[in-house]
Amino acid sequence: MKGDRKNSKLYRIRFNITPPPLEEKPIENLICLNTRLTVPWEIWHKHFSHIAYSGLEKLLHLSLVDGLHIDLCSSKPDCIACMEAKLFEAPYGPASARDTKVGELTHTDLWGKYDKRSINGNQYYLLLVNNTVRHITIEFLKRKDESAQKVKNYIAYLKARGASLCAIRMDRGTEFLNENLKSWCHAEGIQLQMTALYSPSQNSIAEQMN
Repeated sequence: MKGDRKNSKLYRIRFNITPPPLEEKPIENLICLNTRLTVPWEIWHKHFSHIAYSGLEKLLHLSLVDGLHIDLCSSKPDCIACMEAKLFEAPYGPASARDTKVGELTHTDLWGKYDKRSINGNQYYLLLVNNTVRHITIEFLKRKDESAQKVKNYIAYLKARGASLCAIRMDRGTEFLNENLKSWCHAEGIQLQMTALYSPSQNSIAEQMN
């Protein structure tokens, strides 16, 4: 058995079957299998150090690997090891109970910028979700700096209907972390609950609505 090392650091092996000497009993049943074996996507995924299925497809379609024969009809199941390895923080626990009165806590988030403008020229929208009844309010914006005024209008709307807003939960975007909105909320006795950096799950109510 001899083999040549290829550029891909694999070896192409050549087999020579030597017949036994005449004085020995000859081999009666000798079967040689020389066929192309197709392997499922999942097996190749593990053999190639858990490469993504899209990477395997690229290797196959561009013929970058000799002997890469894949069963195209096989499934592409999710790899538990890959999903666990990509988790960079522990998952959050279950959502807390809705122990607030109507209007006390509002979850908010800004979405945009969209590539296409709407008929009225808007490229953003401000999402406001009531914590208790999950009532949703959406305000469309042309610019991000309009967010502070829209939040003030929403609070005035609640006050006119007998609801008292006590806290607003939001991320640390510059549209919310500005002196205009912060000073106004402090003067009105409204608490700003800021989420931790790079932790959108803490603002899960608004993120799920997005």
